[in-house]
Amino acid sequence: MTDNQQNHAPVAQWIEQQPSKLLVEGSIPSGRAMKSAAPYCRVVSRWLAGVGLSLLLSAMFFSSSGFAQDAPAKKKPAPVVDVVPPLRLDDSDECLQIGRVSGTMFRVPKHYDLTQPLDVTMDLKSLDPTNIKNLRVAYFSPNVPTSRQRGTVVIIMGRAEYIENYCDVISYLRGNRYGVLIYDLRGQGMSDRILPKKEPHFYDKGYVDNYQDYVNDHNLLIANFRSSLIRPLYLIGHSLGGHVALQIMLQEQAKLDADKQYRTPYKKIVVLAPLWKLHGEWAMRPLLSTMGYLAGGDAFFPTQGPYRPAQFFLNKKTHSAERFYRYNAMIAKKKSLRLGGVTYQWLRATLASNDDLWQQVMVDKKLIGNTIPLLEMNAVGDRVVDAATAKQMGQNIGNNTLVDLPDYKHALLQEDNPRLQKVFDIMIDFFNQK
Repeated sequence: MTDNQQNHAPVAQWIEQQPSKLLVEGSIPSGRAMKSAAPYCRVVSRWLAGVGLSLLLSAMFFSSSGFAQDAPAKKKPAPVVDVVPPLRLDDSDECLQIGRVSGTMFRVPKHYDLTQPLDVTMDLKSLDPTNIKNLRVAYFSPNVPTSRQRGTVVIIMGRAEYIENYCDVISYLRGNRYGVLIYDLRGQGMSDRILPKKEPHFYDKGYVDNYQDYVNDHNLLIANFRSSLIRPLYLIGHSLGGHVALQIMLQEQAKLDADKQYRTPYKKIVVLAPLWKLHGEWAMRPLLSTMGYLAGGDAFFPTQGPYRPAQFFLNKKTHSAERFYRYNAMIAKKKSLRLGGVTYQWLRATLASNDDLWQQVMVDKKLIGNTIPLLEMNAVGDRVVDAATAKQMGQNIGNNTLVDLPDYKHALLQEDNPRLQKVFDIMIDFFNQK
């Protein structure tokens, strides 16, 4: 991080929305009809009460978790600005210009010249006919001779994030002589959306058919770029990306166990506030099982909706007002970066993959003999993912360095400068260990 610092407080745009009103009309039944229907009414009322409780608990979770934007404020609160270093990437002090987008997208050749930064879409469909068309990819070189480069860091981001949101991380890693390969996950950022365009709010809906799709996308990306990247490779996953990184780690360890000659592409793996289990997940499961099949997988989960700017004082992601408002300011300038709330199917796929991780790590003990060095950092008071479960599962992984971070929020890489510097220091020390 540079010593030259400046105040940086982009102004988020606030969108006012009026609450919708639901009016239910019906005729008043006779006393005899009411008496005969009383037993049925009691059953229905109890079911509705259960659904109502689940809705209330889900609303409490999602309003605090950061998976959905909070309701906009009538008056914008005065932001508390922390000091942020200049966001200089490729001779540009504008974080929005991180990829130097030329306005034209093109396919990534099998051996792309990685001496220059790129911001392109990789045609996954040409590699796998069943896949989505475009995955947005960016690479940033460390601006030092190849002989002095320490390797390449591959970043798997969290839900609703995008490449530009990682400008601080990219700048820091490049300053430490690491190249960075990063991409927008399918269904978010400027990668292709999965739902058809005819679907209402298709662009805003957080949707995935199966978490294995995330893993497959990543493996195709590495297969396409591996021969051109400076080695060794380091893998960083945050939140949802941490979950994907752990699934990749399971697959890599299985290959190492089955074939002693196999060489994994990753020297070390870092997971930050990984999604092992959602905070308040127990309240979502009954609602998903009762209403999910009626509403359909592509419908927004209750309390979820299209993107709207959030309020800082309610957020559970970061202590940094500057980085919080910058997230929305970037979307205001480039609206294609936006993503709204989650759908029933996204949540169904998430819970299924959470259960799969639990089975493989806690029951089958598949990572007890893990040989890939792992660093797991958890925010002790995390209100998005369950930090206690993350620590419990992390203790069942061999070769794992567990770090608890008190007084941190969920987005460890979007925290204020003192907290972020500590995360960087721990991570770089881990990379440098032999």
